[in-house]
Amino acid sequence: MAYVPVAERRAREAVKRKRERERVEQQCRDQVIAEFSGDLQAMADEILRFRSGLAQLGGAVDWLKRGAPCIVIPPGPYWKPKPEQANDH
Repeated sequence: MAYVPVAERRAREAVKRKRERERVEQQCRDQVIAEFSGDLQAMADEILRFRSGLAQLGGAVDWLKRGAPCIVIPPGPYWKPKPEQANDH
């Protein structure tokens, strides 16, 4: 069977992609933990803020599914990006 080597190669590639994905996810988790430096209160605040934003997005999607009108309003002529804040560390 000529297809066995192809199937084996694809299986090895899938395992390799899975390991790489897991490694990247672990790095991301480590970065988040380092960002909060063990400050559980700050981490909880960010999680709650994220949940609130996700709930608002879900509500907006639900409105769109029902056919509610939707517009996107760009920033005005006086809008400027917030300046980068220097790290205190």
